Amino acid sequence: MKKFKLLLTAVALIALAAPSRAQMGLELGLIVPNKQTEFGFEFKPAPSFAIAARGSFSQRLHANESRFRWGLAMGYAPLKTTQSAFTVITSVPDWDNSNKPIFFPIEKRYEKNRGNFFFGSATTEFKVLKNALSPLVGLDFKMSTLYYSYKFYSLEGEYLYDGTENEKEDGIMFIPRIGVVYDFDWWSAQCTVGRSFDILDAHKFSYTAFSLTAIYIF
Repeated sequence: MKKFKLLLTAVALIALAAPSRAQMGLELGLIVPNKQTEFGFEFKPAPSFAIAARGSFSQRLHANESRFRWGLAMGYAPLKTTQSAFTVITSVPDWDNSNKPIFFPIEKRYEKNRGNFFFGSATTEFKVLKNALSPLVGLDFKMSTLYYSYKFYSLEGEYLYDGTENEKEDGIMFIPRIGVVYDFDWWSAQCTVGRSFDILDAHKFSYTAFSLTAIYIF
């Protein structure tokens, strides 16, 4: 959790210490996992919530308007599994046959049928036009951690192992985004869609991200 604490501190510092056009806001999103991956096979689309801090490009009150904006965000998505149990293949050594493995199916059941997806990101955005309403392109560099717990059962429902398995999976990814932004005098609202590309494992955290962000400019 250290990296998320550091990102939260950075978000707060941007809001407090950035120049006069610092911006702070909330981001509501939807994560839609790629169904061709294990992530998408096991987890449903889920809402996400984030605190966002931005540098600047909404400067309609200033003569020298910038069309670039940068910032940080930190958020969370509560993931639900697509089904109550998943069949996996495991093996045990056959002691009577030179320890050759014996393969057999068992069930993997997530605790409370859920996973906890935490993320932090650094972003840069470009406003295509200088108008209040403009197309937007952006690129996120995102770090994420998925926490979940599970137990193994036989296909007959018998509990196989003592204790609960606790797992943590990390991801580092780029997310190119496109969308639209509208600048009010002291507010900025934007809607974007992007696709993740995990640089640690191309198939681990592959998903489409929709987001609606409202930023207060101060």
